[in-house]
Amino acid sequence: MTWYFNEEGKTEYMSAAVPGNVHRDLVLNKKIADPLIGTNENTVQWVGEKSWEYTLNDFVCEPNILLHDKIELRLNGIDTYAKIFLNDFFLGETNNAFVQFDFDVKGKILPKGNKLRIVFTPAEAYAKQKLSERVLPLPGDSIRAVCRKPQYHFGWDWGPKLVTCGITKPIELVGHTDLLFETFGVETLSLNEGKAQMRAHIHYRSDKEEKVSVNFNFGGQIFKEEFISRKGEHDFIFPFELNEPKLWWPNEAGTPFMYLVQCTLQTASGKANTRVAKAGVRTIELVNKPDEFGESFYFKVNGKSIFMKGANYIPLKMLPGVHSEADYRILLEKCRGAHFNMLRVWGGGIYESDLFYSLCDEMGILIWQDFMFACSMYPGDAKFLESVQKEAEQNVRRITYHPCLALWCGNNENAEAWSNWGWKTGLSAAAVAGIDSEYNQLFNQLLPGIVGHFSNLPYWPSSPQFGRGNKESINVGDSHYWGLWHDGEPFSVLEKKVPRFMSEFGMQSFPSDDVLKLMSPLAPYDLNSDGIKLHQKNAKGFALMKQYTEQWYPQASTLPTQEYGKLTQEMQAEGMCRAIEVQRSNARCGGTLYWQLNDVWPSFSWSSIDVLGKEKVFHQKLKESYAPQLLTYKIENDSLYVVWVDDQYSQSYYVNISGEIKQLE
Repeated sequence: MTWYFNEEGKTEYMSAAVPGNVHRDLVLNKKIADPLIGTNENTVQWVGEKSWEYTLNDFVCEPNILLHDKIELRLNGIDTYAKIFLNDFFLGETNNAFVQFDFDVKGKILPKGNKLRIVFTPAEAYAKQKLSERVLPLPGDSIRAVCRKPQYHFGWDWGPKLVTCGITKPIELVGHTDLLFETFGVETLSLNEGKAQMRAHIHYRSDKEEKVSVNFNFGGQIFKEEFISRKGEHDFIFPFELNEPKLWWPNEAGTPFMYLVQCTLQTASGKANTRVAKAGVRTIELVNKPDEFGESFYFKVNGKSIFMKGANYIPLKMLPGVHSEADYRILLEKCRGAHFNMLRVWGGGIYESDLFYSLCDEMGILIWQDFMFACSMYPGDAKFLESVQKEAEQNVRRITYHPCLALWCGNNENAEAWSNWGWKTGLSAAAVAGIDSEYNQLFNQLLPGIVGHFSNLPYWPSSPQFGRGNKESINVGDSHYWGLWHDGEPFSVLEKKVPRFMSEFGMQSFPSDDVLKLMSPLAPYDLNSDGIKLHQKNAKGFALMKQYTEQWYPQASTLPTQEYGKLTQEMQAEGMCRAIEVQRSNARCGGTLYWQLNDVWPSFSWSSIDVLGKEKVFHQKLKESYAPQLLTYKIENDSLYVVWVDDQYSQSYYVNISGEIKQLE
C-alpha cells in the first residue's frame, strides 16, 4: 500500500513513509534539506505552520475482518490534531499524540477500493485558539502546554524547534464479535517462603453480558478463572499464587528472568482468543520515610536495597516514527555495558514503544517513568483532563506490567518552577489559587488515582520535590542539582551537597568531530559559524563550558578547537564521575541519574553518547565509576581515606592512612 501526502489545498501529491512524519517525507521528496544539519532548522519552520493531508487510496479490507459484527479503524499514533475521513465519511478527530483512537467503520468500509484521508491542523494554531479561550494565565511555555504532543518538538535547551505532524505508529483494522480481548499483564504483590502472590489484569471490550472462561498458563503453572463480561470497556482482575518462582532482578543484582505467559479467553458461544507475552516476578518499593538525615529516598527490589545507577533518557530521535529495534538495542546495550540499572524516561518526550520496555526487561534496566509533562503549568479544564485521563489510562495499562517499571512520576520540574522560577510574580491571589487548583487536580488527584487503580507501583508527584533554592532539596525527596552548570558552581560543591536521590545533574561537553561536521559542514571548527552557534541551544553554554574547562585545564582556550573540544570531554568525565563516586559512597544517597544519556540531533549538550552513537569520554569512564565494585577516595577533616564500595552488600567502607576501618556514614 502506498501513502501520499500534500499540503492541504494543493494538488502536488508526493509519496509518504508511514509510520513517519511530514518533515522526513519532505526530506525524502527533496522539498526541504535535512532539518538536523547545518542551519536548516531555520529554513523549515514554515512546515509546522501548514496543514498537511495524508491519503491511502484503493486499499483492501480482508474478508475475515468483514465477517465481524464490529469493525474499527485503530489509529495507534497520530501526531496530533487531525480530521479522519474514510470513503468520504467523516469519522472524527484526534487531539492527543499519546492516545490510541478507535473509530467505528462498520457499514463504511468496503471489500476493496477504500480511501483513507487524514488532514492535520498546525499544532501552534490549535494552541493559540485554546489559549484565547482561557481565563487564567498559564505560566511557562503556554503554547506547548495546551498541546498533547511531545513537548520537546517546540524546542529545548538541547534540541531544535520542529513542530512536526504525522502518522507515527501503524494503522489497523480490528474486527470483533461479542468480545475483544485487548491486553493482559501481571504484577507481583508479595514474595514470601518460596511463593509469589500475583495479580493478573485482563483488559477487554464486550458488546453483551456472557460467561467467559480464562485459561492462564504462567510458565507451566495453570490457572483457570471465570467471569461475566459486561457491556463496554472493562478490566477483569484475579489473584494467583506461584510456587518457587524465579525472580527478575536488575542488571548485575541477579538474572532478569522472564516467564512465557499465555492467556486464553473463551466465551460461552465458543469463541476463543489467545495472547502470549513475557512477564517477570519481582517486587519494588520506594522507601520514603523520615530518618536522621531528613527523609529517605531509595528503592528495594525483592526486598533488597539497591543503589540506582543510570541516566536521564530523552527520545531516541528528534522526529517520531523512525526507530528500529537495532537503534534501541545498541543504545541500551551501551547502558548495560556501563553497569546501568535504571533510566529515567523524561517527561518532555514520549511514552516509549513496547519494544523499548521489553528490551529493558531483558537487560534488567529499571525505568523511572515520567508522565509527559515538563517545565510548565498545564490546563485543568474538563476537556483537557478528559484527554489526559484517556492518555494516562492507556499508557499505564500498556507499560506498567513490565518488570522494568519502577515508578510513575507526575511531571518534570513543574512543582519547582511554580515555587521558585518567579512564575507567580504579578499574578493575583485568585489566579494563583486557580492555577494551584489545576495543578492539584492533574498531579495530585487524577494521575495518582490512575496509577493506583491499575498497579501497586509507587507514584511521585513531581521531580524534584523541591528546587535547589530550598534547603530541604538535599535532605528530602529527589534532587535536580543545577547549581553545577546553571549557577556556575564548581564540581567541588557536589562533595558536600549529596542528596537523598540525585535524579538530575550534568555538565556540557563537545561531541565528536563527526558531529561537528554535521553542525557546520563547511566550518566545523569555527565556533562563530552560524551552524555551530545554532546547535548550542543553551544561552550560556559556550561560556560555561569554557569556565569549567579552564578550571581543570588553564591552557584550554589557547588550543585549536579540535583539541579544546577533547578537553571539554575530559573535564565532563572527570568532574561528573567524581560526583557520582561521592554519591555512591554516601549512605544517605539512594541513587544517581545524570543528565543526559543521549542526543536527538547534532548538539553541544550534557549527553554521554552523541547523536551518532559515539561514546564520549564520560561514558567510557562510567564503566569504572558505575562498576559493581568501586575503589575511590574521600577527604574528611584534612584526612584522605580510601573508599571501597560494593553493590552486593549495599555498603561502603573507608580506610585512613592509619589503617582504621569504618563503615561509611
